Amino acid sequence: MALWECCGEFGKLKYYTPVEGLNLNLRDAPQATATKVHRITSHPAYDDPYFTIQLTGDTQGNWAQVKVIRYPTKEDYCRGRKGEAQILKGWIKVLNNEGFPNIWSYSDPCG
Repeated sequence: MALWECCGEFGKLKYYTPVEGLNLNLRDAPQATATKVHRITSHPAYDDPYFTIQLTGDTQGNWAQVKVIRYPTKEDYCRGRKGEAQILKGWIKVLNNEGFPNIWSYSDPCG
């Protein structure tokens, strides 16, 4: 089943985050053996507490090409200041092998 057939709302939202407690590998190609660009996690104890995942619209199977914006602080994140942000591009597996989402739309931590 293709990503868009499974999850019709995917791509209609602007920002996503990994499912809580899940680490995602951003890869340079849409396959599990491709070079890992970065590890993305939604757990605040790790190095990426403030980031967004934006889908580009390109997909291959359960993989989607994304742009990840990593903000250095919560204030930068909440104000959308991209000047100090790191922008990464690559592919993430948005559906696991059982067809469940690895990402979801998130609650805004800025309140």
